[in-house]
Amino acid sequence: MPLCVLRTNLRHSAFGEDFHRLFSKCVADALNKPHEKVTVVLENEANMSRGGSKESTVWLTIESVGVFSAEKNKQISQTLRAHLRNLILVPENRVVITLRDLPKDELV
Repeated sequence: MPLCVLRTNLRHSAFGEDFHRLFSKCVADALNKPHEKVTVVLENEANMSRGGSKESTVWLTIESVGVFSAEKNKQISQTLRAHLRNLILVPENRVVITLRDLPKDELV
C-alpha cells in the first residue's frame, strides 16, 4: 500500500485531469505493487524553493512496506523523476524524493 505525498510549488493548472491515475500507475509499476493500493496526495501551490530558487520544484515522499533498499532506490527514483518530467514538465534535478520503508505493523 504505497502512500505518496507530492508537494510542489506548481499551480493546479499544471496537472492534467489524468494526473492521479497516470502517476499512481507509474508508482505501482515502479514499486511492483497493485495499482488499486496506491494512495496519492497532491499538495500544489506550496510556498517552497530548492537552492533558494522558486522555479518549479517537487518533493515526493513515498512510504510503503517491504519495497525499498539501497539497490532498488536508484532505479525507482530514476523512473519516478522521468515520469514527473513528462507529466508536469519539472526538470529531474528539481525533484527531491524521499523513500521510507514502513514496518508492516505501522500500516493498518
